[in-house]
Amino acid sequence: MGELLDITLSGGFTRIVVANSDSSTRGHVVDRLSEQPDFDVVGVAGTVAETIDVARLSLADIVVAEMTLSDGSGQEACRRLRSENNQRCGFVVLSGLPVDTSSDTAADVDAFVLKELAGDTLESEIRRVAANLRTTSPH
Repeated sequence: MGELLDITLSGGFTRIVVANSDSSTRGHVVDRLSEQPDFDVVGVAGTVAETIDVARLSLADIVVAEMTLSDGSGQEACRRLRSENNQRCGFVVLSGLPVDTSSDTAADVDAFVLKELAGDTLESEIRRVAANLRTTSPH
C-alpha cells in the first residue's frame, strides 16, 4: 500500500517518493536517502498505481522507482504520471541490468542508476535531475 510520509513543504529540500515492490529494499532506499540533508522522503509505494497516487498527493519533485514494480514498470509510472496528471517530476529508475537509454521505453526517464553501482551515484543523479527541473520549470 502506498503511504504518504511527513509532508512539510519547505524550500530547499528535494521531495522524493520511493517506489519498490519489495518493502525491505524500499526501506533501505528510504533510510539511505533520509540521511541526506537536502532530501525529504515524502512517500513510499509498491505499485505503479500507488506511485502515481503518492507522487501526485505529495507534490514530489523526484520519484525513485524500481525498474520492475509488481503491476508494471518504473517507466510506465513515469509516463502515466506525466500524461494523466500533467505533473512534472523527475524520474530516477533503479535497474539491476544496464538499460539502453536510446530506446523509446527510456525516453520518459530522467536517469537510470544500476543497483550495483548505486553508491553515491543515486544521490548524485537525484540532485542532477532536481537541479535540471528547477532551471527548466515555467514557475
